[in-house]
Amino acid sequence: MESLYLAYRKAKVDVFHERSQPMAEAFCEYEKSLHANLSALATHLQAKNPKWPTDATFIGGFGFIPKGITLPTIPGKSSGEPHFSLSDPEEAWKYQLKRCAKEKPTVEFRPVAHFSVDMYVICALWVNLIGHMYDACLDDCVHGSRLRRLRGDANLRRPSGQYHEQAPGSFQPYFYCYREWRARGLKAIRHELNKRRRVVALTMDLTAFYHNVDPQFLLDARFLTKARFQQTNGRDLSNNERRFTSQLVKAFTTWATMVPGFDAAGPTGVPVGPSAPRIIANVLLVEFDRLVLRHLAPIYYGRYVDDIFLVLRDTGNFTSADRIVSHLTRRITPLTLNADRNELQLVFPYAAKSQLIFKTEKQRVFLLAGEIGKDLLDAIESKIDEVSSEWRLLPNLDDLERSPAARVLTAAKKSNEDADALRKADGLSLRRLGFSLLLRSINALVRDLPPTEWVSDRRRFYRFASRHVLTPLRLMDLHDYLPRLLGLAVACRDWTDARKIVARIGAAITSLRANVVVQPPTKSNEQWDGYLRHLKRSLLEAVVCSYPLDHKATMSISADRLVEDINSISPDFDDLFAQSCPERANDLFWSDLSRTPFKDVLLDKKYRPITTRTLDVSALPPGRRERAEIISHFLSKLGESIETLAPLLFPTRPLGAPEVTELCPETAENLTLLRDWVHALRGTWVGPISTGENNAKNGDVIEIGIVRKKRRPNRADKLLD
Repeated sequence: MESLYLAYRKAKVDVFHERSQPMAEAFCEYEKSLHANLSALATHLQAKNPKWPTDATFIGGFGFIPKGITLPTIPGKSSGEPHFSLSDPEEAWKYQLKRCAKEKPTVEFRPVAHFSVDMYVICALWVNLIGHMYDACLDDCVHGSRLRRLRGDANLRRPSGQYHEQAPGSFQPYFYCYREWRARGLKAIRHELNKRRRVVALTMDLTAFYHNVDPQFLLDARFLTKARFQQTNGRDLSNNERRFTSQLVKAFTTWATMVPGFDAAGPTGVPVGPSAPRIIANVLLVEFDRLVLRHLAPIYYGRYVDDIFLVLRDTGNFTSADRIVSHLTRRITPLTLNADRNELQLVFPYAAKSQLIFKTEKQRVFLLAGEIGKDLLDAIESKIDEVSSEWRLLPNLDDLERSPAARVLTAAKKSNEDADALRKADGLSLRRLGFSLLLRSINALVRDLPPTEWVSDRRRFYRFASRHVLTPLRLMDLHDYLPRLLGLAVACRDWTDARKIVARIGAAITSLRANVVVQPPTKSNEQWDGYLRHLKRSLLEAVVCSYPLDHKATMSISADRLVEDINSISPDFDDLFAQSCPERANDLFWSDLSRTPFKDVLLDKKYRPITTRTLDVSALPPGRRERAEIISHFLSKLGESIETLAPLLFPTRPLGAPEVTELCPETAENLTLLRDWVHALRGTWVGPISTGENNAKNGDVIEIGIVRKKRRPNRADKLLD
């Protein structure tokens, strides 16, 4: 039971922060009878002949998310034809449809998991017990989807790199990993150019990676040998670990067979969303990583899940992209070139059914040399920094629509026209980043300003989003941010604007369904149905999570009308939620699953709704009970009642050390108490308190978290101006 409680805590945080998983309400309901639900799950797992791996009802369902729209090549367009662009996205959409009347635009959907909470807990349990050993086999060149690990400590006889089982979530923050993956590659290129050496920079990624992985390789002896599993972990998998892994793989296969378009002859694929598939897909490429490092001797090699960034020194032989590809296939044995389809493919004997294909159109090759190479590198970096450095600035209400992030959205350039061709900063990625930063700026204002103080500025932003996001041409590309946009309007009580946003989404979808073709085609619009189910669930959850805690009675009527509008987007499906918005919002808040983190109420003494939920501490396993007692002591110091225990015992956004000292200043002097509380509230491992001559001036010292060297902000000279 201790293992299941830990797994539930991990699963709750992982799923909450995963945009493709609108499962907050499901976790909220599950947590109301947490001990009973986990006890029942234990019975399923410990059965002599478990049925759960083949039980579709137990495993859960699926949804679809759009990969994007592909416009067909315009017939009869000559190279000498002048460029024509329409600033109005609606007019641009009609113009495209008119010119491509004979061949419709295509939309491609990707399946995502809508598992049961039990299945999410099983995935987290597998990571805690087994998956972390697979992750340990990966080298430092792999940056994405890596598990949180502890630093070594000689005094505690703890080796470096031990899996951090007590941390709130399973994975390292993606923004640190992504920034490191990109920055190291650019730094390596610049270093070589400063030494007056010619370099080749190559980026590529695998097509539909998760959906083309066959997880059967996990227990193959050949794979375990290539991954150096025994050498890394000091032992082989036990019989029970093999059995559990086999059951998990069988469950993924059961899920895959439910998804429309499943091909028994092809790879099973792994579900997008849960934690376990991220480990499985990541570790499949461990042999490829080592072959690249060993046989290519790169200046830099980094992999972010399926995105490859490779920098080689040019010896004078790399005169074309074909010669570079030929060099790769000669040195990397599993990498072959399919001449008929002009595709690079990875083929491993232990993963023969997996289809690991590097599409040619997604490959970018640069031969950089001298000052001109530096200029191109500067253009690449500035293209990214112009947008991504904005997070360092406080938002300016007057400049929101004129910021670099907004300019990226309003530009009508195609991705292949951008100067930055390190792929991840193409036009589409920059549009997503730009809108994400705009939403972040607005959300910062929501936290700091009363809604009545900046109504006109919000309305201007809604109009901006309506023009440049809620259109048929952009909706599929920016679908991840639609719930955040709607949640913003609900949180600010802009009910009329929220209904306009939903109406624009519905109109765009109606136009898309009438004018685009799904690729690959399936029967009875199954992929559209799956997408609309996913979209409705995401929008409805955004409304409930963002519903104001200090609501008035009249708001309930406005919320009900908004819910009706969302359900009308696709009347083919029943209403997903029957309970009223205020009641659901109250439940989500007391599970720390709402827009407002529970800790904010403690820190700012904001209004909090009344709850009747209680946590039976006596039913908890010993490890959880001990932590609950420490948190109860912390609450008593704050004068809080025991009812606030549950959201602090299973938080999605736990209190940090600075916040603990803010709530209870005496911990600034009592470091032993601070260490105990931080460990109980956050799960962070805290080292022993340092004393002695080195700290004589500063007194006792306690180190929490990772000490990072502060860097000068990008474009500091321009920011100061």
